[in-house]
Amino acid sequence: MRKPDFCIFILGDPLLQNNKKMPLPLFLFLILIFGFSGAAAEEKVEALVLQAEEMKLAEHSYWHVLYHYHRPLGMGMKSRIDDPSFFISPVGRKNPKEEMNAAIRFLFSGSAENICPYIARYHWLYEQLQPEPGLFPEPVCEELKDIHPTSARVVFPTYFMNSPASMFGHTLMTLRLDNTSRMLDKAVNYSAFTQETNGFVFAFKGIFGFYPGYFNVLPYYKKIQEYGEINQRDIWEYRLDLESHELDAMVRHIREMEGIYSDYYFFDENCSFTLMYLVEAARPGLNLTDAFPLWVIPVDTIRVLEKAGLIVEAEYRPSRATIIRHRLSHLSSEDQKLALDILEGREQSETVLDMEALRAIRILDTVIDCIRYRFVKRKMDQDDYQKTLLQALRVRSRLGVADDALPPVPEPVRPEKLHGSSRLSAGVQVSDGKTAGILIYRPAFTDLTDPDYPESDGIRIVFGETSLRIGPEGEGIQLDRFDAIDIMSLSPRDRFFTPLSWAAGIGLEGVPGEGRGRLLRISGGAGFAWGGGQYGLSYFMALPRFFAGSGLDDGYSLGGVVRAGWIFRLFEHSKWQAFAEGGGFGAGHQSYAAAAGLEGSVRLGRNWHLGFETMHEERWGQSAFRTGMALHWFH
Repeated sequence: MRKPDFCIFILGDPLLQNNKKMPLPLFLFLILIFGFSGAAAEEKVEALVLQAEEMKLAEHSYWHVLYHYHRPLGMGMKSRIDDPSFFISPVGRKNPKEEMNAAIRFLFSGSAENICPYIARYHWLYEQLQPEPGLFPEPVCEELKDIHPTSARVVFPTYFMNSPASMFGHTLMTLRLDNTSRMLDKAVNYSAFTQETNGFVFAFKGIFGFYPGYFNVLPYYKKIQEYGEINQRDIWEYRLDLESHELDAMVRHIREMEGIYSDYYFFDENCSFTLMYLVEAARPGLNLTDAFPLWVIPVDTIRVLEKAGLIVEAEYRPSRATIIRHRLSHLSSEDQKLALDILEGREQSETVLDMEALRAIRILDTVIDCIRYRFVKRKMDQDDYQKTLLQALRVRSRLGVADDALPPVPEPVRPEKLHGSSRLSAGVQVSDGKTAGILIYRPAFTDLTDPDYPESDGIRIVFGETSLRIGPEGEGIQLDRFDAIDIMSLSPRDRFFTPLSWAAGIGLEGVPGEGRGRLLRISGGAGFAWGGGQYGLSYFMALPRFFAGSGLDDGYSLGGVVRAGWIFRLFEHSKWQAFAEGGGFGAGHQSYAAAAGLEGSVRLGRNWHLGFETMHEERWGQSAFRTGMALHWFH
């Protein structure tokens, strides 16, 4: 519990300063007055406690919102807030009624200076109980009295595949104050508190709740710089349909959550889920958090807000990297090379002055954006940055203004308008002349052949995918494969961007042959990708793999493969991958491994895809050819 500021007052009297005794009748009179007034005040507070019990306010949904109460697995009530200082009662985290009784006794005790850290609770209780006017002091919270937002936006920075911690995207809230620039809005962000720089370690600890999560408030321009400038993430802003009094209620709840921690969980109690409580605190009765019983993917919270009718408009803010790539797409290969030479000091900016004006403008604008991008990425020091930028700006100023120098960045499909995050698939598979049914459930998220995503987004993010094989002639239902995590990030390289592509995964898979059981598979690797435009995305990866299981000699096998692939489109609403891989395992169970195949998906509707696969593979001394087709339903 946040400790109340108890004060001890010593009542002085001039008589005492002259070493004279206070008359006994006066002393007794003061005792009676203060005693009766104290008893009367306590009696009025207890009357409020009784009134709240009669009204069953502890069962009210809004009281549960303010405390983030829920029923895990349908059992007893429990708050998702883990910080004990948030609660007034020692048992308040699990007992809403005791917490309410303690809150009323404390908040209506007559100490107005203690109310501000609990201002949302006090305000709601005051509205519900409606005590006699003037009976209790009016709290004055200096930090809130001039904060009255005019609008709120949920901000969705899109996926950043080179960071495992950011591959699902993120959401935060911005509050519009009396500013002329949206850059100066206040950003309200919930995130894990950590100094960890290793993305894989962060993801692991985040999955199991090893980090405390806190709300923090900071200028929005800092988040734009973090996401749009540094992390190459496009940003979507969604304005919410909230009235001024609802925005004030949101601010009060934010005030209560300042400095309070909740255990951060990557899959459920994450940045996006916890943000929903702010919206619920603004407008009672929304029940947004009830839509996420098991896991929360940030883009799904946008869908829930849209379904609730809260989204008024959406605005797209491309990242600096997206703008640069758009500029590069309007430069010839020769002009791209010249821009890179100017950027790296092999040519001077004045070189473009002999060119046609529009061409020169496009080259220099590209250079200027690249200079700024490299500086925020810490690929240029301050002196080089200032020298190169000023030189480019001086030349650019001589070229004049050209409003039509470049078409605007094409606005992609809004993330919430794409298919759902979870997928259920049913189909048939033919392997070595035997036909079997397949049933696959994937909680999240997307794969390399998803036609909703462009080739430049070479992303595969699979969590918890379970593949069942319904075999022929009495084979029954078998677990064919389970992917706990399967991630591949293919980030295309060019003259200006040189990211490393990578892969990681862990799961179970079957072993061909009679009675050989299942194997634990741990894989990873890195490589390079190129393209991502109209000719598709090509990649080459080195992928170490480790297998363990009783069906292998010595119980394990260690080795790896190299893999090459090409991701492309045959037509607009389809996406395909041709691939080949080969390698071997020299430690433990020794074996040769190779595979080649073609797979793809065709978009039938927003949440319906048709998938195809044909592949030949050799592993564990067995050779197999299979082909299949499945209908995918997203939800």
